Order: sequence, then structure tokens, then C-alpha cells
Amino acid sequence: MRCITENPTWRAEELVAWAESKQQFATKAHHFGPRHFNPWQDLLTALAVPTLLIVSNPARGGLVTAEAAALARSISSHVEVGLIRDAGHCIRRESPVAYMKMVQSFLGKSEK
Repeated sequence: MRCITENPTWRAEELVAWAESKQQFATKAHHFGPRHFNPWQDLLTALAVPTLLIVSNPARGGLVTAEAAALARSISSHVEVGLIRDAGHCIRRESPVAYMKMVQSFLGKSEK
């Protein structure tokens, strides 16, 4: 019910997947913490292939700000940033058509 209330535009199958993922992660959440993660900026310096960073609207819950996306792009020339304005935190669920179009376009470039 929480997912339906918070995400009224999601398709039914996405609601089920969300609920299942929350149950699966909750049992393992205690294994994660700051000591398990490298700073994302350090990870970008190791990129050797084209990488698509899809960002959304922070006013709708998006986690990556325009400044952070610009920083990612400045750290690695392999990073391409794509913005989907009408999405929030869960881009692929909130704007599936725009998401797939962006991913397919990006993958099409790498095939050439």
C-alpha cells in the first residue's frame, strides 16, 4: 500500500517487484554500510568504456543533482549524462518509455 500511495503512476508489475525487492534487501541490509563503498568519484576514474548516467528531477526525488552530474562528466570523458525531467528517484519505473528510448539510443551509438 505504501508503494501505491507514493507511486500512483507505476504499473502493477512494478509495484510487485518493488515490494519483493524491499523484502529481499531488508534481510541483508545489515551487511551494508559506508565501509563497503568506495567514493563514486574514485570509481569514475577507472572507467574505460562509454557509460550512461541517467539522472532525473531532484524536486521529484531524483538523487543526482545537476552539479553532481557535471562533476561526473568532468571526472571521466567516458560519462554521458542523460536527463529525464519528469521522473524522480526510480527513473525506469516512473518514465519507462523515456528511459528505454535513452538506453536504446546510447547502446545504438556503441554499436557503430
